[in-house]
Amino acid sequence: MIGLLFGTMRRRRSGVVCLAAALVLTLGGCKPPRDDGPPPDIRITSASLSATGSAVVFAFDDRRAGVNRARLGLFDVASRSIRLVEQPEKFRWRSPVFAPAGRKLAFTSYCFHDCTPEEFGYHIGILDLDTGAWQIVTSYGRDTMRLSPNFETDGKSILFVSARAEWNREGGSRPAGFFGVSAVTLETRQEEQLLPNVTETTTFQSLGRPTSTTGDGILFTCLAPFQGTFDDMADRMKLPNTHDFACRLRPDGSLGIVPGLERQNAGSLSASADGRRIAFIAQSSPSKRGRGFGYDLFFLEAGGIRQATQLETHAYLTDISDDGAVALFLADDTRERNWSVWLHRVGSGETREILTPDALRAFLGAAD
Repeated sequence: MIGLLFGTMRRRRSGVVCLAAALVLTLGGCKPPRDDGPPPDIRITSASLSATGSAVVFAFDDRRAGVNRARLGLFDVASRSIRLVEQPEKFRWRSPVFAPAGRKLAFTSYCFHDCTPEEFGYHIGILDLDTGAWQIVTSYGRDTMRLSPNFETDGKSILFVSARAEWNREGGSRPAGFFGVSAVTLETRQEEQLLPNVTETTTFQSLGRPTSTTGDGILFTCLAPFQGTFDDMADRMKLPNTHDFACRLRPDGSLGIVPGLERQNAGSLSASADGRRIAFIAQSSPSKRGRGFGYDLFFLEAGGIRQATQLETHAYLTDISDDGAVALFLADDTRERNWSVWLHRVGSGETREILTPDALRAFLGAAD
């Protein structure tokens, strides 16, 4: 999860269509304004699809005991069974994603109280689903906010969003500047900042989890322009200064717009492994009953842009299987951002809700 307070992007998955007023970003997406009142006791905050499309890993907030616990779970699509992921209580694990082989997870790890110096702050962690063993693969969590991880297609490195961290005495933190994109190599634990891009003068902010492909580079949603190339492009297209671009970091290191999405306010990008099908969330209808615009799942394919769903709801966060046959997204028709997990099958056109907060609450009640 990306948050400008107490925050928790190189591979296949990401999210954001609109920029919330307070710039509170949870992996991207179009977020309706919060209603007044207490938050739900169970809230799904993110989800990711396995490479085969057979399993979902998700993060959720559990406030049933009066204190918020950040928790992770696994959902088997065929059996509709749920399995909780055990984690140490002092850590907040967020934004989980599957490794390409499906037996490991990457996630954001945040620790503030009772932490060792090596554990403190914002890190990227990995978990072995077979053994339960986990480890932190980054260093200096006090200095850098690391959010929204995603594996490279070969599984040898992890992309994530990064920004320098600022802290206050109460333990609150915020990014000191814009978010860029970094990567950590798992074998050497060496971190590399991939953006801000050194070949262009553009200032941008990365808004979503990055997704990498085998040939087209790294895709992510970015807020631009502020200056440079994106500023000129926006002037030509008569776009507002806060337009969300579908950005691509090419293999040669240059930064540009995803071809075919130059005029599309597209967010929450994800792509098949070969990059031939790109999923995103975009506006599909005007404001309904004064409750904000409707949004749906779209695809960019060889034939152009195609609207895949007709929900006209609040939506964010897409993910797609390696072969491009199954797409995941989160949707909620209320103002509470109480997301449900949805799957869309490209071949049949079937779209169905597979995991709701109510179903998760019932499972937790039976498991307690």
